[in-house]
Amino acid sequence: MLFTGLSLAVTFYIIEARCWVASMYAISILAALCAIHSVEFPPTLGKLPLSEKVVGGTVGLAIGFMLPRLFNLCLPVDEIMMVYATVSRIADTAFGNLAVEMLLVTANVQISLGYQSIQFLRSVQDRQNALLTVGAGTSLLAKGYAARTQHWVFFVCLPYLLLKLVMTSVQTHQFGRFRHWAERRLRLHSFFPDEGHAGTMLKAAALSNFTVEQYADAINGALEMSFGIISSKLFSLPKLMLLPGVVLAKPWLMLSVVPVSVLLDTCKAGITAYLTAEVEMLHRHLLELANKRRRLEVHDMKHEDLMQRARASRFAQRQWRSIGDQIEDHGMRLKSIQLLHGMADQMYRQLLLGPGIECTLAFLMETDYICSTDIYLYTSVLEHTIDTVLTRQREQATLASIQTKISVLRHLIDQQAALQAQKRPECRTTNSSQVVHITSLEYTRGQAHVQIPSLVLPMGRIVAVTGANGCGKSTALAYVASCRDGTWGPSGSELVADTIMDLPSSDIVEIAQQFYWPMFVSPMFWLLFQDGRDSGSGSELALRARAQRMLKEFGLIRPIGLEATSELSLDEVKEDWYSELSGGERCKVEFIQKVFLRDECPPILLIDEAFAPLDPASSRHLKQKLKLFCFKSLVLVVEHGTGRLDDSFFDDELQFANGTATLRSLH
Repeated sequence: MLFTGLSLAVTFYIIEARCWVASMYAISILAALCAIHSVEFPPTLGKLPLSEKVVGGTVGLAIGFMLPRLFNLCLPVDEIMMVYATVSRIADTAFGNLAVEMLLVTANVQISLGYQSIQFLRSVQDRQNALLTVGAGTSLLAKGYAARTQHWVFFVCLPYLLLKLVMTSVQTHQFGRFRHWAERRLRLHSFFPDEGHAGTMLKAAALSNFTVEQYADAINGALEMSFGIISSKLFSLPKLMLLPGVVLAKPWLMLSVVPVSVLLDTCKAGITAYLTAEVEMLHRHLLELANKRRRLEVHDMKHEDLMQRARASRFAQRQWRSIGDQIEDHGMRLKSIQLLHGMADQMYRQLLLGPGIECTLAFLMETDYICSTDIYLYTSVLEHTIDTVLTRQREQATLASIQTKISVLRHLIDQQAALQAQKRPECRTTNSSQVVHITSLEYTRGQAHVQIPSLVLPMGRIVAVTGANGCGKSTALAYVASCRDGTWGPSGSELVADTIMDLPSSDIVEIAQQFYWPMFVSPMFWLLFQDGRDSGSGSELALRARAQRMLKEFGLIRPIGLEATSELSLDEVKEDWYSELSGGERCKVEFIQKVFLRDECPPILLIDEAFAPLDPASSRHLKQKLKLFCFKSLVLVVEHGTGRLDDSFFDDELQFANGTATLRSLH
């Protein structure tokens, strides 16, 4: 109980105070005390000649120097370090400190429980041996055995189980905090970085074949399996301290049992290695197929009306059946291989490993090194010894699963690295500047190759960006938008030259062809959330009144009309408000939220064919309002129409043709 109390105190000190140096000293003392009290040597050890003691010490010293290599040979140190290195690249530097904290807590809990289990196993075997002495004409009657069992339950078993429950709960709670922290780092910080950093990881996840949930499961699974292996080995440590005495008592026995066990396990590993590889391959394919089916079903459900109109129901049914058959086939194969794998393990343990350990115990009892009370304990010692030596073979399925989950995370990291390796324009901000100066803009997208040596766009102008389809107009605007904090370049294009963009401000607002709308929010909450920054509490009422006035002005709130656009429903949480609006109504909401609810027009406003869904009257009203509100700003508007430009709205035309862009004035 002394060691248990010390362990609980140290564990609490680690979690609350987080004092690493003191914790390391405490755990070292704890491990040493456990080792001293656990190791049992035969009585003949003190009678050994000095020369044999020197030889034994030299061998022990050599083994000490070889321990790191032996650890790597027997234990999955490389795999666990691979998990640490991979998760560290996704999380931040704090992950290292939290991992060390979790390791210290695990060591304190598991080493203490392992030490307590030694006496508990002896008491269990002693109680079972007492049952064999019950009978007529013996000193122990049934009542005596029942009283002895009652004493064992209340004073040995129950305290041990309560102790194990408390200490395991402490470790489980701490690991839960650690695991949830790592998942939050992925979901909230890695995918949504701080202001001023481009969100490349979210873009990398969007380009991959996996979902955010699957990446989170990969982190959770890798951490759980890694710390599961660590916990089991630390729990075995006190029992392994009993091994030196067994080796000295019957050295030839141990030198034959362990190698034979290794040989048998290696043969078994050869059979199960192929099965394990097949299991992991099928599991990975099932993940990809399940994700593909989920996306397919969501897509078809979302566009059910269009599918019916296009008379494509039978085609969609064929797709659903095909992917369902693949998932069923892979699932049945996976279950069959897992069943075969489990049967092979069970046969090995019952027909080979168990009888081998019993024969070893028989030789130890013959030399009086152990008695009948120690059978259960030393069975556990030998099992833990063989299990430690053969960790790699026995944990083959777990290690393969770790490899699979790490490969999923590395795929995300590689995708992110590929995005970060892409060229980006060099953006410079000069607040006193009155022009946007673009130098050496050269990029490719599909068949288009655009080269703009130099382009000067004055502030206070509304510029129509024109050209044929696929000539690179929208891509050029996307590169300008990439100078905004936290924004990445356009997908599917490649910047060729070293582009420089001199801007008067990094406050760039883009209204794209397709609009983003968050799910499960109220319309008013989204309207008041401006440019990635929450509005201050002092101006919320004024902004709310201004938003309602704008919605009425643009005809989005009517006395008679859609319930979704009534004044009372603006504060109701809606799953997908934009799906209730027409294309023109969505366009109006975008301009209200991104432009007109600001105190002044953003210095650089990019509009990519956003006027197309509007009716002529609404388009005319919106352009007039933009002309008055954005008189100091540079407004670039992509126009795909072939008709005459509205020179009452546009000041200049930036025409894309023949692989370049030319600016001309309309007045």
